[in-house]
Amino acid sequence: MARATRSEEYDSEYVQVGLPNKPELSKLVKLAIGSDCTMSKFAEKCETSLSTISRIVNPDYEIKNPVSPILIRKICDYSADRQQVTLDILMKANGMKSREEISNERYEERDRKERELRDAIMSAILGRLEAQNLRYWQLQPGSAGMGGIVPSRFDLDVRSDYLCMIQGMEPRFFNFMLDRTSFMERESSWNNGSSRVTRYTSLFLMDCWESDILRDYWNFIVFTKKEVFDTMKSQLKELKFNSLISLMLIDPESGSITEEFVLPRNTKRPVKGLFGTD
Repeated sequence: MARATRSEEYDSEYVQVGLPNKPELSKLVKLAIGSDCTMSKFAEKCETSLSTISRIVNPDYEIKNPVSPILIRKICDYSADRQQVTLDILMKANGMKSREEISNERYEERDRKERELRDAIMSAILGRLEAQNLRYWQLQPGSAGMGGIVPSRFDLDVRSDYLCMIQGMEPRFFNFMLDRTSFMERESSWNNGSSRVTRYTSLFLMDCWESDILRDYWNFIVFTKKEVFDTMKSQLKELKFNSLISLMLIDPESGSITEEFVLPRNTKRPVKGLFGTD
């Protein structure tokens, strides 16, 4: 297989996210040409036609599609002003972003939504505690159980996004795991139910093989989409578990817990949801 050229690599590095900002692109290309070079000579350097460069420079000429990333790269390479005319600035004016930038924005969006979920969880817990005059302490994940004081004999690691201890309640520890794929639109590889269940394999195996480690824990899997919540519920509702595990549906905008489903247990004693929605 032939190795990709440098231009082809840059071509695949950027993707279109919108329409070109023609006034900005025109200004940048004028800066790239500079005062000591003719438009014709610059077009020759970039291995393109004069008419192509002219259309880009002319602010009154409308272009509906981005300029070829390969040409944008050449404009950058031969720019007379390397400080104001960088590849990223040119691409942005061209309606394009690097895959790395898009990836970073996705992580930032995920972090923002996770913070919203944590705030909703905190609000729900505080409301529950205030109603019963109970005290709680937030803990560092893994500091009590969960691979910490009580290590897994099979190296199982139960993920924790928020962990707290509530005085006077059994079990003592409450662990919350955010189902990221339920609020990240583009993570389609995890959209089918079976793949989502496998994300919690460690929790389910620990419940089966090492339920003694979980006896002081109530684990919550937190969702933000009802269809995802309902899918998980339908797949797990016929199973029996040794420890306390709940599926929880949260509306991040209102900060309210709209539904909680306690997974069936190998015990005849009925268990109500912690948040009074079961």
